[in-house]
Amino acid sequence: MYYDDNIYQDSYVYEGITDTMMLLKKNYSTPKMDFFSGEDNKGRKYYFVKRPQDDSPLLLMVKYVFPPNSTLARPVNLSTKKRIQIKYYVNQLKAMFNYCNKIDEWDYEALDYADYSLKKIIKRYNSKC
Repeated sequence: MYYDDNIYQDSYVYEGITDTMMLLKKNYSTPKMDFFSGEDNKGRKYYFVKRPQDDSPLLLMVKYVFPPNSTLARPVNLSTKKRIQIKYYVNQLKAMFNYCNKIDEWDYEALDYADYSLKKIIKRYNSKC
């Protein structure tokens, strides 16, 4: 499956909006939701979900920022600065799961932007909701 849309490139330096085409790999499939991943030309990983009623996969959004009190906008050694992950994908999934009460808030808090974590919550949604 292909994903062909604009992707907001948000890393340490603003890169703007890129018109991107990615070949998506299906990582996991359930009757309620399919889970895909793709990589851009810089090797950044993106995750997507698609329900049977959806026309195309939805990009799960995440943003990484430095803390507001960071003294340097772009530190020389990035490993010395701790990034903060803004988990937009959590609210996206909550809405797609129709706020299923079988998935606790803790499950969403523990969610990470990674294959294993997203697959686990989709599996739970499919079996419990």
